[in-house]
Amino acid sequence: MALGGRVWRSPAKEAAYKHTFTARFNAAVRKNQFLFFGLPMMGMIVIGSYVLSFATQERYNVSDRRVSQMSNEEELGLKKDRRKIDLKEEYYKLEAKGLASDQGDWEQVRVQRLPGELDGILGKY
Repeated sequence: MALGGRVWRSPAKEAAYKHTFTARFNAAVRKNQFLFFGLPMMGMIVIGSYVLSFATQERYNVSDRRVSQMSNEEELGLKKDRRKIDLKEEYYKLEAKGLASDQGDWEQVRVQRLPGELDGILGKY
């Protein structure tokens, strides 16, 4: 039924076809390629933006729910019993255990390299 991409119609049917929306649209597409390529592309961009806005909003809603759950736990008084932390006090506790003073008792030692491996000393090679 197709003759080189064209559909054969009798003269009477062809005259009736010229007044239909499909015929006018096909003629407009032949004259202006934007209707065939650009308009659908722009439509997809707009629709995609609209859909992604819902996904982004849901992401922020989930984050807000997490924060509100923590504030509800805080309202129950879970943090009420905790003591305040003082850095000086913690340092003195570590020093009493002997852990804070160990920082000055170390010596930097170079690691032995494999034969032929660069050891990072400039001027040697």
